[in-house]
Formats: sequence, structure tokens, C-alpha cells
Amino acid sequence: MEDWEIEMKELEELRDIAQQLSEYADLEGSELGEVCAGLIQLTYYTSYLDNEFVKALRKEVEDNLTSFKEGSKIVTEEVTRTATETTLEWN
Repeated sequence: MEDWEIEMKELEELRDIAQQLSEYADLEGSELGEVCAGLIQLTYYTSYLDNEFVKALRKEVEDNLTSFKEGSKIVTEEVTRTATETTLEWN
């Protein structure tokens, strides 16, 4: 497998993890959500970043996603027949 193929696979994995984190960050509503949004934004510019920075970025994104998954849940409630509300509830 070529180096660029490995890099593309890792980049796709990072963006997938970032997308999952985005679901939580969008609902979080505090500075934590804003920080996560900033981390997510950085995942789109990895070609401009040092490899060590990208590794640290991936770890930070993964750690935050794990924290959200273990400490909260996304809850969707029907408000009316045509409207739902999605919120983040911490354990």
C-alpha cells in the first residue's frame, strides 16, 4: 500500500471521528462545545499541519468524543407532531 493511501485512510478516519464529535459539540452549548468545534475545524486543514500536531489533534478529538459518549447522551423528544427537539443530557 502506498504512503498516500495510508494517509488518506487515516484522514478519512479522523474526519469520521470529527463528524461524530460534531453531533455532540453542536448540542453542548458551552465553551466545551466551542473548543470541540475548533478542533473539528482543524481536521479540514491537516495537509497544512505537522504530522505530530495531526497525531495530537486526533488524540484530542478521540478523547473528547469518548468523554461525550461516556458522560452524556443525545436525546430527541417530540415537541409537536411536526417538530422534535434534540438536546444533550449529561449523566
